[in-house]
Amino acid sequence: MARNELAARQEAADRLAHDAALARHQIEVQQTEERARAAAEAARAAQEQYDRDYAAWLEQVRACQAGVRAACAAPAP
Repeated sequence: MARNELAARQEAADRLAHDAALARHQIEVQQTEERARAAAEAARAAQEQYDRDYAAWLEQVRACQAGVRAACAAPAP
């Protein structure tokens, strides 16, 4: 009886350890996915800002080439 009880206790302890490890893994996966979503959003926002800045620069170049002297000035830092 003692061996069966000891084995049952060990099995219960092993199950708890497994459940805890699984919970830690699920939390890690969730955090990794959240970081990936945040990084993707930051990259998207940076790309959109770049696209806006590039479009504004192209417009300034076109204006300068069309003879608008103010557009030919170097941009303020």
